[in-house]
Amino acid sequence: MDVRDAESGEDLDKVRRLFQAFVVWHHQRQGHNAGLVTSYFDVAAWQAELNGLPGDYAAVEGGALLLAEDHGVALGCVALRQLDHESCEMKRMYVDDAGRGRGVGRALGEAVVHRARDLGYSALYLDTSVEQHEAIGLYRSLGFEECDPFHVVPDVMQGWLLFFRKAL
Repeated sequence: MDVRDAESGEDLDKVRRLFQAFVVWHHQRQGHNAGLVTSYFDVAAWQAELNGLPGDYAAVEGGALLLAEDHGVALGCVALRQLDHESCEMKRMYVDDAGRGRGVGRALGEAVVHRARDLGYSALYLDTSVEQHEAIGLYRSLGFEECDPFHVVPDVMQGWLLFFRKAL
């Protein structure tokens, strides 16, 4: 398995497919919270993000878009975007069925932490739903600690989202 920057049009298409699978997976896993998932992944904003990749995740914007592959098969991805000159946010970490149980999530998590450090950030933030038990365990094992929200959270999502920070 290899974790690398998603740079080509083909790479970005693989990321789009993974991002779309990410939303489908959330709806399947959290069907009882379909309204929250739909609110979190606002349709118009989500489509604009997909169409504009790499967008905020571009290196020139202080970000990164990483793709995990095995022999050309996309297994997972993770994105990084700048919050300010000192901090950044991990976004859209997703591992497809073909990559689960193979250490892909850990490899992506370690790679994005290293990239954030290389870009000179002093803190890396993320949010996730309280139901993402495997992801929460991974984030904690990577040294993330729960923190206060770092962005505005609609009232309906209070208690559904957890926020994490890692000092770099």
